[in-house]
Amino acid sequence: MKNIFLVLVLGFLINCGDRADVPAGNKTFSCKINGNLFTPKYSDLNSSPTNKGLYIDKGINNWKDLLIIAQNSDTQTKVILYVKDYAIGTFDLFQSNGNLFPLNNQTTQATLIYNGQKFLSKDNASGQIIITHKTDTDIKGSFELKLYSEDNPSNYIIITEGRFDD
Repeated sequence: MKNIFLVLVLGFLINCGDRADVPAGNKTFSCKINGNLFTPKYSDLNSSPTNKGLYIDKGINNWKDLLIIAQNSDTQTKVILYVKDYAIGTFDLFQSNGNLFPLNNQTTQATLIYNGQKFLSKDNASGQIIITHKTDTDIKGSFELKLYSEDNPSNYIIITEGRFDD
């Protein structure tokens, strides 16, 4: 019985250790880009005095659409998520128009700037954004994405373990 308990405790500690460096709580954003942790920081872009590099706007298009921009000036990386008519639920991604500050888009989409390249969501082939909590002042969710190079669509990037909390 002790051996089973020890294996369970060790497994729990190993799994928890993977997320120890990931910010959690209000005004946070994180994801793994091709397995590497990304968090916004050191940027002029901010919507919060506690997290420079993160901009979350829940009021686009008369409070119907959600815009999230997260960037890191150190790595010159930027993640842009746009959810059309957002509510609690799951949203499939569609073809991104590549705008770096999209307003009034017609579809839910994502764009990534990474290593000097732009990667875009494609119709029904790029993953989902899931809104798990929504109030007038707070929104939480997660996302998993596969984004394709604007210049070479056979080149793509996988984004996993994405989450946001405003």
